[in-house]
Amino acid sequence: MMSGYLLVSGLCLATVNLMLLFQVWWLLPFLLWFLSLLYFKFSKPFLSTVIVVSGIVYFLGWQVKINQLIRLPVGNVKTQAIIHPDDVQFKNNKVVGTGRLLSGENIRIFFDNQNDMIHFKSSTVKPILIQGTGVFERINVARNEFSFDPRSYWQSRGIVHRIKFKKLKILGYAKPNDFITLIKWTVHNYHYRLTNWFEGLPTGLRDYGETLLLGYTRPDFYAENGGIQLLGLMHLFSISGFQVAGIYQIWRSIARRCGVQREHSLIIVQMLLVALWLFAGGVQSLVRPILLGISQAWRELRWLTIDAKDAWGLSLIGGVIN
Repeated sequence: MMSGYLLVSGLCLATVNLMLLFQVWWLLPFLLWFLSLLYFKFSKPFLSTVIVVSGIVYFLGWQVKINQLIRLPVGNVKTQAIIHPDDVQFKNNKVVGTGRLLSGENIRIFFDNQNDMIHFKSSTVKPILIQGTGVFERINVARNEFSFDPRSYWQSRGIVHRIKFKKLKILGYAKPNDFITLIKWTVHNYHYRLTNWFEGLPTGLRDYGETLLLGYTRPDFYAENGGIQLLGLMHLFSISGFQVAGIYQIWRSIARRCGVQREHSLIIVQMLLVALWLFAGGVQSLVRPILLGISQAWRELRWLTIDAKDAWGLSLIGGVIN
């Protein structure tokens, strides 16, 4: 495969994604340029067509799903939802987080702090089933042109609506419907246990440990560490490629010192990276660096013969379709 092909393919899919899902139409000239490179420079018309058409179908399918959610009626509802203690936070005497309706739709949830919820939060690590009445509505858009847009952010994660519960009660523990959900909840359980363990550490160690190692940001983290915002370093205090590179290098170093065979070490490090992604809740910011790490392991194992540019392009493709 000619060097740079996967890089251009990734840039092409990223451009299609931005145009179809976010209506960034000024990228059209760049899309035409990337397409011309795929078809004329690399001379791979069939493979290029498969990649581009598959990307378009995937993105259109995603948009159709979002449009179906948008068309759902809003207003006062009485509904049931599943929430995990690892997915909610207490902010200003309010409970804020994410949950899943029994219909399968993921939503944002808000409700006033209640004694039974405090007890639930402090005494269990398992997801629970709640029933309540409240207002079912679209997530708000940004108030200012250049401010954070919660609607676009959550929509990129497949979440369109929020419910502001007025009354609710706990029905009991939720039960997983399939094996994948069971694995996801089990990982969440251990993540929540470890977060609670970090809560008992001294303030500085607690804050940076939770943020950099667990991908969990306390509600008052930036209020208590105002210098981070002042210096514009917010992006550094989130789980990202820094942790991926650290785990990759640390494990390879430990494996060499312990006499682990090179092939076994490279296979194990891939498992560790996937476990990190699951442990961090499947955050999008980890997809590309983890794919880069896995592709690096494959290159060292000679399972994949691509250069660094195409490895980056492969990770970009994975990040776009995640």
